[in-house]
Amino acid sequence: MIAADGTPRFLEFRASTNYVIGRHLVVGRLRDARARSRSRSVEEAVLTPRQRDVLSMLASGLNGPETAARLYLSPATVRTHVQNAMGALGTKTRAQAVAEALIRGEIELRPPDRV
Repeated sequence: MIAADGTPRFLEFRASTNYVIGRHLVVGRLRDARARSRSRSVEEAVLTPRQRDVLSMLASGLNGPETAARLYLSPATVRTHVQNAMGALGTKTRAQAVAEALIRGEIELRPPDRV
């Protein structure tokens, strides 16, 4: 991919074979060599470990009740974690929160059977 200023850019793309209609999210992220060598420290993390768990499951295609069942939480608790994560990330929707967490490196995509 070529950026507007003419410099070459790398686009990381990950895909899953577990495509379910209505439950997919495509996130594009431009990365350069510096971004690949950088690692996130604990001080930079915005989300709590539980918020990361919940958003990771949502990113993998699970809905709120399915996430609640896998984490042994109530659906209301999952909604609270999502709302708090949305506030911490400065987003307005669940999908935007998942995308922002992926972009910031707070969560990684995993297949649904491994969450």
